[in-house]
Amino acid sequence: MAIHKTTMTIEHGSIELQKASEKVKFVLRADGEKIGELTILAASVQFKGRMQRSPKKWSMSQFVKLLEDNS
Repeated sequence: MAIHKTTMTIEHGSIELQKASEKVKFVLRADGEKIGELTILAASVQFKGRMQRSPKKWSMSQFVKLLEDNS
């Protein structure tokens, strides 16, 4: 299993996610309405649309491949 280091760049520094319980969550809205949540964890990414019961999950490697394949 690959070891990942996930950081989020902030205007004045960064955050390093080291533990499985640490995460950064983005609430996505369109026209003021919540359309989904994107959650970044230390070694994975999850997306849950507003009408979904459970999130779609990818390892960091799978997520990068998904982005590369769709660019």
